[in-house]
Amino acid sequence: MRSNLADFSIIHFDSKYVRMGDINVEQLFKAESVLDAVLTKQDFIAKNIADFKKLIQLKKIPDIEMGKQCQHPYPCNFSNYCNSLVQPEEEETTELDNNIQVDKAAWLNYSSEFKFPLFFFDFETIQYGVPQFNFSSPYQQIPFQYSLHVLLEPNAKLIHSAYLGDGINDPRPALIEQMIRDLGSNGSIITWNMTFEKSAIKKLAENFIDYHEELMAIHDRVVDLMPPFRPNRAIVYSDAFEGSYSIKKVLPVMVPELSYSNLQIQEGGTASFMYGQLHLLEPKEHEQLRSDLLAYCHMDTLAMVKIWEKVEEA
Repeated sequence: MRSNLADFSIIHFDSKYVRMGDINVEQLFKAESVLDAVLTKQDFIAKNIADFKKLIQLKKIPDIEMGKQCQHPYPCNFSNYCNSLVQPEEEETTELDNNIQVDKAAWLNYSSEFKFPLFFFDFETIQYGVPQFNFSSPYQQIPFQYSLHVLLEPNAKLIHSAYLGDGINDPRPALIEQMIRDLGSNGSIITWNMTFEKSAIKKLAENFIDYHEELMAIHDRVVDLMPPFRPNRAIVYSDAFEGSYSIKKVLPVMVPELSYSNLQIQEGGTASFMYGQLHLLEPKEHEQLRSDLLAYCHMDTLAMVKIWEKVEEA
């Protein structure tokens, strides 16, 4: 099929756009021509139309097994119905072994880079399509909250501090200033998946150059508690991890007395969404949500402390 299209473009956010003052709509969006891709699909589209016309004339449901086509390129509205027609196979049940195995020598070698005082640290971030603040880009990870548990020395009493934005103003300037105070200038900053935290800190340093030196010094002290739990490292292992090294999977095995299940917010995506609603709430609901957000992030860093202690005791 031939087309007389002169051009065909998709308009999307330009990830390189950085807001400074009022939004510049022309710079915020970027047009990308997809004419070549559209033209190459003309015959495919024409055939699909013909096939679907035949399909809707059928008197019975097509006999086609469920597969990847049910979800790609997008989820089918009939997936739940088709799924209900599939007879479930009998599954063998296996008791999971909660026995935790620690390769102590490997753990001591790995954790030798952890230097006291230990700072167990976790960010929560939010992404705005249209940048809400200066020095931010479309869908940039904006840290709005952190939790920090500190062990000044082995067996010391835990110290906790936290930061949470107000849901209205740019949370980053005040977060940066408190974070620099809280984290000091020495000791290891322990995270679960340090790539995320290091990336966020580096971006803060790029956006707020007055704090670049202090933030990059913090960036360079970040270490990762997660790798020893990866199946391919297996420094700490349990069948009950079910091959996962997510903290949500590791915690109930390592520290069953701690749980996210009694929290109003139980995962980061919900925390991000709810923070975006914070400014819309009445005072009582506002304070309750702040409490829920603080409790969730607090659990993330407390979980790391308790997991670390369990492995140290092994």
